[in-house]
Amino acid sequence: MFDQNLMIEAQKGEVIISDTSPECVRAMLEFFYTKKINDALMESHVEGIFAIAHKYEVDKLKYICERFMASQLNSDNIVKYCNIISLYGAPVLDERVKAIFDSIKA
Repeated sequence: MFDQNLMIEAQKGEVIISDTSPECVRAMLEFFYTKKINDALMESHVEGIFAIAHKYEVDKLKYICERFMASQLNSDNIVKYCNIISLYGAPVLDERVKAIFDSIKA
């Protein structure tokens, strides 16, 4: 990805990620090495972890985040999660939201 000599990242040997928190970057890096996510980080930063996983196309991490958000869905966060669905496309979360709306209609 960064092997082209014209890219600053290739020349410096570093990639600066400035559009997310250090905790979210750490969670993604830990996931790369362990295939697991720290529960405390997931609870406090799931939306940010999902966003960085989406940006860098880490599909398994996106799926784990979606499942976590779907399990935490309630009336306090449903609007926020609908915005996430709209911004990123999140089929697992979308199905859970639809199921809740369908149960309300019934």
